[in-house]
Amino acid sequence: MAVVRRVPLALAILLALGVALRILFMLAYRPALLGYPDTSVYLTGATGDLFWDPLRVVGYPAFLRLVRVFSSDLSFATLVQHGLGVATAVLLYVTVRRIGGPRWVALVPAAVVLLGGDQLFFEHAILSESLFGLLVAGALYAAVRVADGWWWAAAAGVLVGLCTTVRLAGLVLAPLLAAWLLARRPRLVPAAA
Repeated sequence: MAVVRRVPLALAILLALGVALRILFMLAYRPALLGYPDTSVYLTGATGDLFWDPLRVVGYPAFLRLVRVFSSDLSFATLVQHGLGVATAVLLYVTVRRIGGPRWVALVPAAVVLLGGDQLFFEHAILSESLFGLLVAGALYAAVRVADGWWWAAAAGVLVGLCTTVRLAGLVLAPLLAAWLLARRPRLVPAAA
């Protein structure tokens, strides 16, 4: 019989508050925050030529294009991004726990993502921050699991690679990941590359 792990009460409360805030935001302001200059660039790339702007990476417009397969309503894209924010918080919590951090320490990054005003605004806008945050959190989680097998190093490498398609700042993560893998598991560096 499979063992079902219990979600700590404090994390469950944080998740409930975070989801409630996102629902309230969705009800109060629809379909999305559109006042950012990058929003029109992303929407143009999502509905037309992905490579129309040579100064932009195409990962986020490609993500929006994928979301449009299910619904072209901007409220749906916002809902998906709010889901990414909640998933990011959970990933950060389990990452801290995985490296041996106490529960209360693991709650801090989860709380920042779940309850942070800036985070909520970025998730509610057509901006790349929520997708980028999820990819970074996923890469961190995979990186701390490299001792469990080469596939975790490969997953971390793929996620960092995807980060670079969403934001140019993701380029900095590649050498950091390689240094981490070299320090933790020297024979796994080629897998992450």
